[in-house]
Amino acid sequence: MAAMVPVVLALVAAAPVRIGYVVELPAEATRNDIDATMSAIVDARHGVELLTRTVFDASEARTCGADVECLARELRYDEVDLVAIVVGAPVGDGVRIVSRLLDTRRAEIVARDARTGRPPLDDAFRASIEQLLDVHRIPRLGRLTIAPALADARVLVEDDANASVAVGFGPHVLPPGRYRVRATREDHEPFTSDVDVTGGDEARVDLRFAPVEPGWYASPWFWVVTAGVVVGGALVGVAVASSGGDRCVCIGRDPMQCPPPC
Repeated sequence: MAAMVPVVLALVAAAPVRIGYVVELPAEATRNDIDATMSAIVDARHGVELLTRTVFDASEARTCGADVECLARELRYDEVDLVAIVVGAPVGDGVRIVSRLLDTRRAEIVARDARTGRPPLDDAFRASIEQLLDVHRIPRLGRLTIAPALADARVLVEDDANASVAVGFGPHVLPPGRYRVRATREDHEPFTSDVDVTGGDEARVDLRFAPVEPGWYASPWFWVVTAGVVVGGALVGVAVASSGGDRCVCIGRDPMQCPPPC
């Protein structure tokens, strides 16, 4: 039988769910580094993180056999909550992978998976771990991208409680849920859009800014003079002026008393 290579990763203590696992596969069966593969899988999940732990001796788990309480006791390191135990054995020209997810506190197997793959086992190994996490309902993260990435636009992403969760165009990695995208741009109307982010998928919001319509007084060097406005019982004139961005309203008995631009 080919030499076995044990690998263990554990979740950092600050994470909501502390998860670790033991991987024991034929040495020639995998092409990529187990640690990197596992990190990539868990990084795409909500509420879990991994910390590499290579000092654990997988033989301790083998001595327990099918005794779940023994496994829970032997694998309860760093107050880990869950441990994925992945074991592979050659079967013909393939490898049989058997995976179990152990709840160390309850001493209970909460998810199982079994499949056969051909070396290298990268795809089969990844699929088996994904299945364990899906069965235990550890949600996948989703991605949100806002486009186009305009240099003069500001973007804010809020959750359903109106709390800010991200800024900029992304892609943002977010838990599944509904989000509101708010964007502003000079001389344009504000943009708002609601979007649903689904675990394992990518959502996209396309920004559409409408230019701000100029006011009735905005044209440069535009003058309007109106007579016949009654203010305090007296007939007065009104002048509205705009010149190079300097706007004003002038009220007087004689509109000509208002020098440009007022």
